[in-house]
Amino acid sequence: MKKLLTILFAVALGLNLSAQDDCNLYGDLDGDSLVTINDLMGLLSVYGEDYTFTETLCDPVDFHGYTYDVVAIGEQCWFAENLRTIQYSNGDSIQVVALGGEWNAISDTAGVCTIPVNGNSNYPQDPNWYWEQFGFFYSKLVVSDSRGVCPTGWGVARYSDYDYIYNQLPGGNNHGLIEPGSIGDLSGTWGNNVDCGTNIYGFNARASGHIENGILYGTSTNANWWTWAGDSPFEPFPELARERLDACGNSSRIWGFGGWQGNSDGAAIRCIKD
Repeated sequence: MKKLLTILFAVALGLNLSAQDDCNLYGDLDGDSLVTINDLMGLLSVYGEDYTFTETLCDPVDFHGYTYDVVAIGEQCWFAENLRTIQYSNGDSIQVVALGGEWNAISDTAGVCTIPVNGNSNYPQDPNWYWEQFGFFYSKLVVSDSRGVCPTGWGVARYSDYDYIYNQLPGGNNHGLIEPGSIGDLSGTWGNNVDCGTNIYGFNARASGHIENGILYGTSTNANWWTWAGDSPFEPFPELARERLDACGNSSRIWGFGGWQGNSDGAAIRCIKD
């Protein structure tokens, strides 16, 4: 803006001199036969009314009664936490079931979600704790449903979205997405020997694990989210993208596992702005 003011002032000054020498009063906005500072202020007033500076905003999103933290990463705007809704985008309900027999019985024919409580004694046996840390896990038929599951203007992240972070941003492939903290002292969600995250982008990846054939795997060692394999939603069917921290000193990896496509598989969801 300072540079703009300088340019406009120079233009006005030039017009002032030109007006006095040649009587070309194109800059005389107030009609006093002179091009002066008053005309400059009038020009600025017009500029302020007709033009605005715009930028891509990444503001918190309220969706189905919950306000999601978001984060700008490069040219992308992401949820900074996993999805927690029990409704499709149009307000239709997603059935909430218990992991295990109920999940296995229903997920093959209908979209369901669950809170992934781990029976490991090292973890709190409190569903509220799991919900706070990981949100809901969703079955494949939720992700592939044409009603959508993210807010309007947002969608389930594609593999290329994760790949952008992993391959194009410094630190993205070196634990830069991982939220540090050990499950041992409840300072975080990662196992004691794999607590190496830097979280430099504020993505807050937590060790949620995933559901495979109705069984929970990977809690404390890796984070997983559903993602679209291609850039066109709903075709082909979704596959899991896996942002994984293997061990201290190793780079985190984003992997797409084509084999994890059964209806009884499940994972968290991250939404990204369209």
